[in-house]
Amino acid sequence: MIAVEKAKKFKKAHAYLKKQVGYVYLLLMFFTSGVTTVLTKHLMSGGLNPFHILTYTSFVGIIVLIIINYKAGFRELIHSKIGFEWLLLAAFTGFSLYEITFNIALQYMTVSQTIIIYYSHPIFLYFAGLFFLNHRNERFVDKKVLVGIGLSFIGIYFVITGGKLLAFTFNQGLFYIMISIVSIMIFTILGKKKKIPEKPFLFIGQAVSLVSGIIVLTLKGWWIIPTNKEMIYLIFIAVVYNLINMLFYMKTIHYLSVEKLSTLTYLSPIITSLLAVIILKEPILAATATGLVLVILGNIISSLKAT
Repeated sequence: MIAVEKAKKFKKAHAYLKKQVGYVYLLLMFFTSGVTTVLTKHLMSGGLNPFHILTYTSFVGIIVLIIINYKAGFRELIHSKIGFEWLLLAAFTGFSLYEITFNIALQYMTVSQTIIIYYSHPIFLYFAGLFFLNHRNERFVDKKVLVGIGLSFIGIYFVITGGKLLAFTFNQGLFYIMISIVSIMIFTILGKKKKIPEKPFLFIGQAVSLVSGIIVLTLKGWWIIPTNKEMIYLIFIAVVYNLINMLFYMKTIHYLSVEKLSTLTYLSPIITSLLAVIILKEPILAATATGLVLVILGNIISSLKAT
């Protein structure tokens, strides 16, 4: 009996420690994502567009991966049990499609607007998790979740309309940010169901992004040489976001449940918005701040069910 009790205590302690590690990865992911989002917006205010950033950062990312750990990555790719097609789908949705659509959205909206709307994705992720990861008899939606969803959507509407609730005009950035939300949702579900191996995913993700970027830049005739300062920023984004931040995300979805992850992401728009104010001197309008509060409040209320 003593051995059984010790085993139970050890299992409980291990689960608790695992969750705390997941929270650390989550916070690191939010900070690195915020910094690189602000830098991306800064680069696009100059002469670079989203496809330049996608192509150049992917090229740098591949070089870095080859230098630091190419053998382990190729070995895991060869011996991966999930199938190349699933790795390719994860790379396309979690890397290429997500990054390019998010960055295009940044061209049409401020950093704060883009990140607040994007971080409504826990709503979609929560329902996707219920449908794809839970058994049919476990698919129950608490009323608190519905209230939280309602508040989040009101917050998004505030952000889109600038507080003029009867003056809705369609912003192209909204279309691209919705594609970005769907892509990261698909990737997250794949990561939980298929246990996507990290190193092969990073290799394939960078390769898909690089090839896609080269094709678009060549067809459009958009090739330009970045300045030295822009190159430093691109290298920083490639290493910190394309590699380190994505690694943090992969670690996070391994340590935390989709439901828990979806209810803690309200911290990211706060961090990113503050960084945009500090670095870009980007003003936060009253309507944007109201929308941020409503989205956060909606996520917190929704999380009461998960916790």
